[in-house]
Amino acid sequence: MRVALRLALAGLIACGPVAASAQDTGTRVNRYPKAYESNDIALSERDRSRQTMLDYARCLIRSNGVRVRAFVADFPETLKYQQRAKQMSTDACIGDGILGFNPGILRASLYTALYIDGFGRAAGPLAGDPIDYGRDAAGQDADAANRYVVMRRFAECVVRADPAAARETVVAPIGSGREDAAYAALAPHLGPCLPQGSNIRFGRTALSGLLAEVLYRLSTTAPSVAGNS
Repeated sequence: MRVALRLALAGLIACGPVAASAQDTGTRVNRYPKAYESNDIALSERDRSRQTMLDYARCLIRSNGVRVRAFVADFPETLKYQQRAKQMSTDACIGDGILGFNPGILRASLYTALYIDGFGRAAGPLAGDPIDYGRDAAGQDADAANRYVVMRRFAECVVRADPAAARETVVAPIGSGREDAAYAALAPHLGPCLPQGSNIRFGRTALSGLLAEVLYRLSTTAPSVAGNS
């Protein structure tokens, strides 16, 4: 009997759920490491879910990195984005059961995995110019565009305030003392980076995903990186 695996994680955006399921093919042999439900008793249930989602994201990148990069470059909160999120789901990356999540969590996990894979061993230089999030959101629904820009400007402010701590929240092992210390170091920068009068609450998956998105984009557009690509 297969054991159902379900992740209930708070997302960045109010999108419909996506589900990927493993087919019983009689074998677990696969070219890319699959995501299995973490049974690490040292981790909380939430952290085990985060770890499983990160493993799934890394498998997706290794199996089709071009498609992953095209997906995360899309503007979220659109029907096209939700459809592409469903198309991204594949049982080739699920070890057992069912993995349920929303497109916001998928995006956050993919950016985290992209940054870890590209810059996990050593931090790259960050581009000096800020990212033009308004250009990303051009032509989109006004409310959705505003949410997109505000959240990413907040994340970039945090990254600029303490690049080392921001990076550590992304690359540190999930549920580790390193991760806790990184969030503690980052905490003083969160409030000052919020727009006046705003109150935004993030789970760790959402916040680290936003920080990873900004870090990845700033790292891949830095002159020394762009010049070698």
